[in-house]
Amino acid sequence: MKSLNLWHGFCSFPARDRACATSAPDETRGEKEQDMADFNRRNFLKVSGIGMTAAMGGISAGQAQAAEHKAPMAGVARKIPLPKAKGQRVVIIGGGVSGLTIARYLKNQDVDFDVVLLERNALYQFCPISNLYMVGGMDLGYFTRSYLDAARNGDYTYVQATAYDADLDSQVVYTDQGHVAYDYLVVAPGIDYNYGSIGVEDPVDEYKLRQRYPAGFVPGSEHLTLRHKLQNFKGGVFVNTTPPGNYRCLPAPYERTCLIADYMKKNKLKGKVIHLDANPDITIKKKGFHAAFEELYSDYVEYIPSFEFNGVDVENKVVHSTFDKVEFDDASIY
Repeated sequence: MKSLNLWHGFCSFPARDRACATSAPDETRGEKEQDMADFNRRNFLKVSGIGMTAAMGGISAGQAQAAEHKAPMAGVARKIPLPKAKGQRVVIIGGGVSGLTIARYLKNQDVDFDVVLLERNALYQFCPISNLYMVGGMDLGYFTRSYLDAARNGDYTYVQATAYDADLDSQVVYTDQGHVAYDYLVVAPGIDYNYGSIGVEDPVDEYKLRQRYPAGFVPGSEHLTLRHKLQNFKGGVFVNTTPPGNYRCLPAPYERTCLIADYMKKNKLKGKVIHLDANPDITIKKKGFHAAFEELYSDYVEYIPSFEFNGVDVENKVVHSTFDKVEFDDASIY
């Protein structure tokens, strides 16, 4: 049995199956779902919510093991109550930009597709230009949309559910709201954080960093927290970072530095933004951002490229590199 395990936006499965969409063999949906009789052998909750809660100290290891044998059949063993598919069913995991776009255009391409969008969030909040919310330039409602409206307008089905696993042989996806069989599967979880890339390996340290100095690449609570941070900032050093590798929205960290510097300038705050960039230079719109840093906000921005992140001391407010350290009063770090 080929299995697709999902947690925190990551997906992992055998190399030969690494595609964003898979198709089912020509068989009836009833045959696909008969594998539920031996569902317990998947034991997927070891790597899902119960395991994570235990790791965070919410429940003991013993409680986790006990819950592990009870929880699956309480929710995932039942079918998600959906209308019978009139055509081939396409299940999309993830309601971000990619998932929503695929759902809409699949129905445009073939109205006979039965499209089901699985998304764990109740509201869609998008990130483009969301830095403006942080400095009071836009209302949060502008960035918020209804999944129900999108599904109705696009003539597909939205189900608020967290997908934990998928059996690629039986063509069934398992969620916290039940399971659903498919003819085609699209996996669009987006890009998640990898704090190990900046030297934060301990899960306890990672979650302290996430909660106290959020990166602001995930819409919702992170954006609210960053706005509150700026509103309560009295002066000093605000650290902002650009991570190595791929991340959501290339210009976002540089835009944020400009906006924070502008906020300090307008409100006459005695402070500066230290921008730590893991890359050798600004990764996009280089000329424009350098002009902003060096001309518009030269008194408020210190840009440090090629910063080799080697960990963050959350308690003492210090970012470490291989050869140096940067102290801060507040921050947005990833």
